[in-house]
Amino acid sequence: MVAFTSAATASAATIVYLAHNGSEKANWVGIRLQFDGFCQCISGAVVASFIVAVFFMVLVVSTEE
Repeated sequence: MVAFTSAATASAATIVYLAHNGSEKANWVGIRLQFDGFCQCISGAVVASFIVAVFFMVLVVSTEE
């Protein structure tokens, strides 16, 4: 579960970065100006996924002792 959560968190962070800044090489523009509140909502989801990833890591370390 830690590996899956970490992978999902990294994927979400990458998508947020791409949506926020865009990619000049791929000719994509950032969508942060097109949707009101997009960055705030998605940033909250990414923060929550980081908290869950840390929780799972702590859970694994505490059960091994």
